Amino acid sequence: MKKKRYEQELDKLPETYNWAFSAPIDQLCQFVLQSRNEPLISVGSGGSFAAAVMAAMLHEATGSVATSTTPFQLQYKKRILNTSSVLLLTASGRNKDILKAFRETAVNEPKQLMALCTKQHSPLSRLASKFPSANVQEYESPSGKDGFLATNSLLLLITLLVRAYSSCHKLSCNKLPNIRDANNNLFKKKTSKELFIERDNFIVLYGGWGLPAAVDLESRFVEGALGKVQIADYRNFAHGRHHWLAKRSADSAIIALITPDVKKIAQQTLDLIPEDIPQLKLTSDCIGPYSSIEQIVKIMYLASIFGSKCRIALSKPGVPLFGRKIYHLRNSTKTPMLGYSGNLSQNAITAIQRKTNTPIELMSPEHINYWRSAYSRFLRKLKAAEFTSIIFDYDGTLCDPSARFELLSNDICNHLRRLLRADMTIGIATGRGQSIRKSLQEVIPKKYWAQVWIGYYNGSDIGLLSDNSHPDKESSLHPTLLPIKSRLSEDTYFAEIATFEARPNQISIEPVNGSWGLVHNWLFDIFGNTLSNGVQILESSHSFDILAAGVSKLNLFNACQEFVKKTKGSDKILCIGDKGAWPGNDFELLSRKFSLSVDEVSADSNTCWHLTPPGYKGVKATIYYLESLIQIGLIGATKLDLSTSRGKG
Repeated sequence: MKKKRYEQELDKLPETYNWAFSAPIDQLCQFVLQSRNEPLISVGSGGSFAAAVMAAMLHEATGSVATSTTPFQLQYKKRILNTSSVLLLTASGRNKDILKAFRETAVNEPKQLMALCTKQHSPLSRLASKFPSANVQEYESPSGKDGFLATNSLLLLITLLVRAYSSCHKLSCNKLPNIRDANNNLFKKKTSKELFIERDNFIVLYGGWGLPAAVDLESRFVEGALGKVQIADYRNFAHGRHHWLAKRSADSAIIALITPDVKKIAQQTLDLIPEDIPQLKLTSDCIGPYSSIEQIVKIMYLASIFGSKCRIALSKPGVPLFGRKIYHLRNSTKTPMLGYSGNLSQNAITAIQRKTNTPIELMSPEHINYWRSAYSRFLRKLKAAEFTSIIFDYDGTLCDPSARFELLSNDICNHLRRLLRADMTIGIATGRGQSIRKSLQEVIPKKYWAQVWIGYYNGSDIGLLSDNSHPDKESSLHPTLLPIKSRLSEDTYFAEIATFEARPNQISIEPVNGSWGLVHNWLFDIFGNTLSNGVQILESSHSFDILAAGVSKLNLFNACQEFVKKTKGSDKILCIGDKGAWPGNDFELLSRKFSLSVDEVSADSNTCWHLTPPGYKGVKATIYYLESLIQIGLIGATKLDLSTSRGKG
């Protein structure tokens, strides 16, 4: 007899599982690492919601806060979007709810935005192309498209998630599940199976990593019209939910999800259930998130058994007309608005939200008026200025952190050369040393080297690109840094979470193994109240820098200002960086009169604005600004006209 389509999909699960272990996950791992110590909001609907629950649990297992939600409920989380990383999970990347959620999330600019989709060339990927900082990773396993209920797409999503988190963080795991044998011995006795499948109400008990499987079971049974399901963890079941069985035992049964960590409490609970209530134990010997994978696969097979009993074709059950109409409804729901009247451009809204960390809909009229005026005032000031020099931060501004050991991109290099051909003076402020000089000498023609000033080690050593005697690493360590270096060298705990390198006026510290938050807390707890004589701890996109007195990127600003004033008679300098909020290492540089951020901004209404369209961050935002620079009649001067940028969305 030919197998039904749902059963054919189940037969492909081992193939999907194996394929998921060979699929590339570099971008997903980067997302996982960069979201360390940040809240995560994972989003999914229908069959993908179990994957969203799995993602949240994985993130929580690393020590960070996470929540799972549906696309509809995501719109009520606007207050926390810009301080969270957001991960959307979808099989097809085409339903209206996920597209609306992605668009509104991108506009509100979370720390990171990624979507995982099990279909290539999806509408979601086309939408994401409008938001350069967003990332859509598309996969398509050889198993093909699912039917009505999620099968291979769900297994693919959760396996990719577990792989990524397990490779980036140390998660408990004793063995991998045997997917191929997941269908064996679901029921140990034939009579118990016959009795069990005649029931209509099911209480699903779980603990720990059983939650994603419990959520999937509820979704699968309800969407497939297989039975009524209630889910509860073992101890929440004890708080009154057992009363259902006291009154409705005749048509009820228990499905217990059991993993090694909950085995004892599960058995103690089940031993107390009256004997006339059937029990099905879905066990896994795996420890950690791989137990979720095994139990979800078992639930897929369990649904097949009930589908046959109910004579429902789970891959194509026949959706009623009213159901199709409900599915295709357009969600026009909007969160409550306090002061926003709709008379601001999208770019103005985005810029103000970046400054205030508050969605515009939730701001008072007075608040909006204040920032509207400040925004307009800054734009007028910026538009009227004629710049003879531009100072850039390097890491996070001219190059993405992930590409910090590579040469600058062609787009950035072409813009820098264009400015140099126009006789502009360029300054580059960096926390690094001679590696920057060597990289720049490779991509900037030698005839322009005398126009490029570099502030090495956060402005402690300043020289022209043409001067190979800079930076100086041979001088003695500044006296104010000696006790700090001594403490860093002697502390065994610090050695576990970070490495450091001492330069004459700077100690650079790089966290290891995703320990950014631990290093941050340690540094400020140990040194924060004892720093004196002008010593500072600043953050870059990849490190912490402890700077001696007098070290500042403003040293580079002053050098460039003095140079252009003498040579061009004009000292207006545009500053561009990514870490404009204290203790970011661009905080002082971006406190100047004309400064733009490509990421974090200060609360100062007079400067340090981020003026790109929604979704532009880092190098993409820098390019947007560079495309907006136009040469004017004065040799060696440019103006900034943001309306000219090709990047404007």
